[in-house]
Amino acid sequence: MDGINFKHLSKVGFNSVPNQMAALFGQKFTTVRHAPQGYPHFNMSNPYFCKQKHTKDEQYIGFVYNDLGFRTTHIVDMLPLVQVYPNCQGFGFAHTNHSSVPLSAAISDKQFKKAVLSDSCKEFHLSIDFFEAYIKAKTPEPKFAFTMPVAPGHDQLDDPYRYDDYFYRWLRKIRNDIDDAFLLVWSDHGHHFGPFYQTDHGQTDTRNAMLTVVLPKKLRETPLHPVVQNLRQNSITLISQYDMFPTLVDLATANFDSPDSFTKQLTLQNYQKLNNRVREVHGDSLLRPLTHRTPTCAGLGIPFIFCLCRWPLFTPKDEAELKKVVVNKLPPVLNAFIKSIGAENECEEYKVNEKEPIEIYEVATKLVNPTNRMIRSKFSITAFNGKLPFHLQVFFELTSNGTISLAGRIHRYDTAWPYGRCRVDEYEQHFCYCKSPSKK
Repeated sequence: MDGINFKHLSKVGFNSVPNQMAALFGQKFTTVRHAPQGYPHFNMSNPYFCKQKHTKDEQYIGFVYNDLGFRTTHIVDMLPLVQVYPNCQGFGFAHTNHSSVPLSAAISDKQFKKAVLSDSCKEFHLSIDFFEAYIKAKTPEPKFAFTMPVAPGHDQLDDPYRYDDYFYRWLRKIRNDIDDAFLLVWSDHGHHFGPFYQTDHGQTDTRNAMLTVVLPKKLRETPLHPVVQNLRQNSITLISQYDMFPTLVDLATANFDSPDSFTKQLTLQNYQKLNNRVREVHGDSLLRPLTHRTPTCAGLGIPFIFCLCRWPLFTPKDEAELKKVVVNKLPPVLNAFIKSIGAENECEEYKVNEKEPIEIYEVATKLVNPTNRMIRSKFSITAFNGKLPFHLQVFFELTSNGTISLAGRIHRYDTAWPYGRCRVDEYEQHFCYCKSPSKK
């Protein structure tokens, strides 16, 4: 099908929530309150997320397509939807014309699940069956589908390999039905479970989301069309999940019979003329040239700790002294942040467990202040009783006079959300080890 593989799509948040929301709403759903000096801080642009239900005025991509006369569907194989997880309100009404949510909800019944899934040797396949039926259905209007099968690649590293043959055969079966469609095979983030995740390669993989764009047959047979040329050029440069929303809007509104219209990027004003519910964009359409922007993580709104750049790591000569910095200076900085958000009664106090290993590496990255150093530390805290080599990973910037500042949010290897769910804000959840973990 001659798909165009984008090798450098970076996630912008830890898990599915901030990344899917960035792609589907075009907004920032996480706040970045710590960054290296000279690196921009990022604030959540939708202040109502998790505080009230989404309204019908949102710039949700499904609404954009509905406005343009498309029939829409949202197909998933797992509940709850990212719009309501964790601790969030969601829509509270049907946000697309069709949805697999009623079926997914029914599967929560054990007997129904056994009859429909276990006894029929099916897992996520029902979602794909739903998607195929939607594709083949004859409708007077064009169609848009957002399909997110979670089971084939979320929990186990070998899952994608188990289902390769299934998807290969399925795509061959429906290829004639999608000859006039754009097919975007996309993920919101990479793998983030198990021992591989904790390796250096795993830390790169989790940042590197998947994107393969399969063009309609007419464009595949016109390789010199500007859209094809732009996509191929953009596939080898750094992009982020914030580029997905404007790309999807552009797909719905562009005139592909007018090649000259793809020579420059669209502005916010252009998007607002196309659809007045669009109030903000934080990326660019991949159908158009990206030559106007600087392809750096800071420039594209990608937080430092999620940046795809792989800076060399080395063991510094003063490793022993830096371990003392981690033990003595880092906990007060972390505890000060907990206090600043008024969470000291909810979150455990940070204290490094000196009985467990402490790992120190220096990061060979260029900083605004050349005398500063970037340090990557791994350690465990006394409040954590789990059986992991390390509990936390923290990047911090060390000045020549010995002061430290966080370079981003902490990275937790205990990915069980209940440990931080006493806080609603996604950024704060990673810092908080709740005194009374949620049992949800």
